[in-house]
Amino acid sequence: MKVVVTGSERGIGKEIARELSRRGHFFYSFSRFNDIDVSNYECVKNAFKELEDEPPDAIINNAGIVRLGSIFELTEKEWKEQFDVNLNGVFYCSKEYARIAKDKGGKTGKVSLLSKQSGSYKFQFIYRRGTKTIQD
Repeated sequence: MKVVVTGSERGIGKEIARELSRRGHFFYSFSRFNDIDVSNYECVKNAFKELEDEPPDAIINNAGIVRLGSIFELTEKEWKEQFDVNLNGVFYCSKEYARIAKDKGGKTGKVSLLSKQSGSYKFQFIYRRGTKTIQD
């Protein structure tokens, strides 16, 4: 099986990649460390174009960032960066994965989304993939 793993340079993504490899599966690493920025749609499209001849069987959307800090300190740039990676990145990668799978005659594919959960602190802006809450 061939699998795209986003955010595979460390943490959960790195362990997923190790386990895939241990089980004899091939994985494509999509991470900023190998110049594939999932928050950049053109970059994602180019990465998937390189996979068109041998499309992956699945994608694991693991890439994600969290900027923890006081709501009073969180900048608009940091907020937008989280959305670009955590939401837009999932959309871009899933869309391109589905496109090449469909173009190769596939009717189904495997898409996995991983989400991390953060703790709660007074006046902490907690961000989770797809949701936002202010907790006090």
